[in-house]
Amino acid sequence: MSGIGKTEIASVIYERYRHQFEAYCFLDDVGEMYRKKGLTWLQKSLICKLLGKKMIVTSERDGAIILKNALRWKKVLLILDNVDHLSQLELIFGGTEWFSRGSRILITTRDKHMIITHVKEDKVYEVLLLSETEALELFCMHAFKRKFPERDFEELSSVVVTYADGLSLALKVLGSSLYGRNKEQCRHIIDRLKKIPHDLGKLKIGLDGLNKDEMRTFLDIACLCNHESRYYVELILRSCGIHLIGISYLVEKSLLCIRDYSFEMQSLICQMGLNVLREEYANDRIWLIYEVHDLFAGKLKAEKVESLRIPKGYRFEDDHVNHNKVFKRMQSLQVLIFTHRTICPESTITSLPSNLQWVEWPNYASCSLPEGFEPSHFVGLCLLGSRLVELWPIPKKLSNLKHLDLSESLGLTKTPNFGDMPNLETLILWKCENLEEVHPSLGHCRMLTYLSLRGCVKLEKLPKFVCMESLEILHLEKCTHLKRFPKICEDMRRLSMLDVGSPWIRNLSPALSGLSYLKLKGCEVLESIPEAFRNLERLHISGCNKLATLPNSLFESQQWIFLYIRKCSGLVELPVSLGIQKNLAVLCIAEYTFPEINRDVHCLKSFTLESTGIRELPSSIGNLRGLEFLSLKGCEDLVYLPNSLRNLTNLQWLILRGCKKFPENIDDMQQLETLEARETAIPQPAPPPSIAKLGKLKELMLSHEQFQHSSSFVLHQVSSDLCNLNILGGLPEDLGSLQSLVRLDVSGSYISCLPKSINKLSRLNHLNVQFCQNLNELPRELPSNLTELFADYHLALKSIDDLLNKCLKPRML
Repeated sequence: MSGIGKTEIASVIYERYRHQFEAYCFLDDVGEMYRKKGLTWLQKSLICKLLGKKMIVTSERDGAIILKNALRWKKVLLILDNVDHLSQLELIFGGTEWFSRGSRILITTRDKHMIITHVKEDKVYEVLLLSETEALELFCMHAFKRKFPERDFEELSSVVVTYADGLSLALKVLGSSLYGRNKEQCRHIIDRLKKIPHDLGKLKIGLDGLNKDEMRTFLDIACLCNHESRYYVELILRSCGIHLIGISYLVEKSLLCIRDYSFEMQSLICQMGLNVLREEYANDRIWLIYEVHDLFAGKLKAEKVESLRIPKGYRFEDDHVNHNKVFKRMQSLQVLIFTHRTICPESTITSLPSNLQWVEWPNYASCSLPEGFEPSHFVGLCLLGSRLVELWPIPKKLSNLKHLDLSESLGLTKTPNFGDMPNLETLILWKCENLEEVHPSLGHCRMLTYLSLRGCVKLEKLPKFVCMESLEILHLEKCTHLKRFPKICEDMRRLSMLDVGSPWIRNLSPALSGLSYLKLKGCEVLESIPEAFRNLERLHISGCNKLATLPNSLFESQQWIFLYIRKCSGLVELPVSLGIQKNLAVLCIAEYTFPEINRDVHCLKSFTLESTGIRELPSSIGNLRGLEFLSLKGCEDLVYLPNSLRNLTNLQWLILRGCKKFPENIDDMQQLETLEARETAIPQPAPPPSIAKLGKLKELMLSHEQFQHSSSFVLHQVSSDLCNLNILGGLPEDLGSLQSLVRLDVSGSYISCLPKSINKLSRLNHLNVQFCQNLNELPRELPSNLTELFADYHLALKSIDDLLNKCLKPRML
């Protein structure tokens, strides 16, 4: 049922618990976004949010593989809202075995039958209608900002609660619409409510009181840009002359919410908005494919159209349609958006309306925009992946242009003259791989706040930044031929974020004293970081081999949140003041010694100390009381973990991969859920019994080729919650005692057979026996819930008949 509160419950869980996870993601309205943008878009969005980086996803299968390989090592919180088809689940995540232990996946859906085919029924929570008492309390919180009605409003409140039928969304919208009104006004609204028969009509009451701009904002978001970033939506609205204050009013009225810097409109409210458009604003906004066909066929009044979104699937090759003629008639058109999959051959459209203010045209097929088009009203122009060589053959004045995105335009070798764009605020030239020349006028863009030249690999120099005092974010990562950092003016104090990735740049300007985030990747000859960078909160350095020191002054303040230093061979030691940072949340200092921590630190959640020569950790590590993740990967000389690790009551994940000696006192760490000790020198002839004392262990990764017959490793003593076992070596006969085991990986081991007790692993659904040279056959009896088997082809073919006959749910072989 819609509007019952599924999304709201999921949202509360997400906001309350997301900080307990390494990565988190809330995918809104999965079913609708699947229909609008496709499954690969959903996969890319999920990958970007969880991994913090964009990746190329060429197919749904490719996306599934990337997700599976990446997520198995992260503790994540994933919420999939409003899923309506099983295929969305199977290719977004194939099952819980894709995720690391401690991860949590929440799914909201209206289809109970669909969800119980993917998870056990006892894992399904059915949201019930609110009781009368709960409904009254929720209504009052929005209507009166307290849990009970104001005096003289008791009867009116009871009437509203009755008509809302226990639907939380209706109660919120109706309560918000009555807030601040007198008794007579409330009575009038309730009288109208009694005459409305269905839920969408009841919600429509929430639109009462919206002025023209607020109503337009509401309808534009519902029609054109639901689930889009706040920055993007605000750009479009501003381009149409709409005041953004209306957004706050919509949020107050529970018609819109803001999550992860995106605008999200609940599906029922969005549907109400689309109904209002059809009933009261017919033809103002066109976005459905059949409406687009009718528009260009002359069946709709082109003169009335204000916003046009060309959906995927519409084709411009129809010889019977004169698209240019129809576009000329659209004199009210302000917003034109082509979807990424719209096919529009070169020269099909040669004329556009002169009043256009916002144009998105991915994969634009011509070398320049139509010469006869006069863009004097342009505010936003997005031509991602175009074939542009130049914007226009003859320069045109773009006095109102604020947003220009020419990303991945591979034909672009030089930029336009920015002197014709005096109000430009955002310039994105990401991955323009053949761009060689940036016009000198760029340095005079006083209004520019965001500049991205990331991935412009042929760009060698930038003009002097003379008058760019408004610039806040500058991306120069992967500009591998950029010879030097641009000269800047002293007024660029607003610049807060900078990333640079050129092996030629030797120094940075000390005038950038306002920086709070700095990323330096592959700056091989960079010699120093200016002492003036005292406002830094986040610093990421990797591959800067000539960097010899970090100024002590950088760490004198207490605002540090994130520090990542890796593969900087010239950096011998870290500043002593690093150890006093009490707000640091993430620290990675691979190849460096452990800094002394002189006070209790509760904010640090993740600490990576890899490939160092330390023999033991100092006892002061026990002061990191908030630590959840500790990696000592490649610390070959490490022999001892201090007893103070007992103080780390939140530590859940320990990586000891590549350490020469296995710590004897690991059993002190009773709170551990994940232990990775692959390629670690484990005492012979079997893993130490101290592992069996880790009572909360859920994921264990071991590898050592010498304990091939480790029958003395008594598995039944290991935590009963262990569900993921990755082991290179022998498997004991009591393997079947691990009743919670979901994933077993013995790939590359020397085993010659799998224990017969494997068939007792009733929850096992993933088995990897690839590259096991001595393994000639699989057991005749495999676990009944096995769904994924990874094996060499000869082994799989040899056992295929048995697999198909005995595995109840084979999904991947």
